[in-house]
Amino acid sequence: LTPTTPAAPATGGPAVGVRRLTAAEAADPGGAVVVGSRYLVDPRLLQAGENVRRDLRAAGLVDDVRVNGILKDIDVYPALTGLVVLDGHRRLHAALALGLEEVAVRVVSCDGEAERICYQLGSNDQHAHNSAVERADAITQLVLMGVPAAEVRRRASASAEEVEAARAVARAPQVVREVAQPVVDEMARRG
Repeated sequence: LTPTTPAAPATGGPAVGVRRLTAAEAADPGGAVVVGSRYLVDPRLLQAGENVRRDLRAAGLVDDVRVNGILKDIDVYPALTGLVVLDGHRRLHAALALGLEEVAVRVVSCDGEAERICYQLGSNDQHAHNSAVERADAITQLVLMGVPAAEVRRRASASAEEVEAARAVARAPQVVREVAQPVVDEMARRG
């Protein structure tokens, strides 16, 4: 693969027979895409959206994509504003940095912020790319959204200590949260 060829799916083969989305379809994906399907799209038409990761740490990935292309589809979900990246922010960054003309995307569903955070946290943890601070922030966000502790532990693979620390921070006034954040970060590091 070269950076100007279509991205390969996780199986390693070329993206053969995958329909390319037009700019209009990417901007208004409502009737144009089907959840579970793959498409090719100009990466400039994708919206990065929110990410639990603060630092993409994408420099090495850019070099790898330059040599090997993008080997895994970018997961996107349709929104009123277009296609939003759920998983693949680093791959999108690399595609844009290299000026790729198209990337392969897989359309997934995302039913709200709590689902987005849990998905990103789990996906990033599989690759050990979340820092302790990012992990603590994500768990705190879930707690502030009212996601039950058992659900946070199950869906985000969080320890009881991480959830309890996040709950304590969430209950505290903002000034206390800012002071307590290093403690939460340290607990998250110890896991």
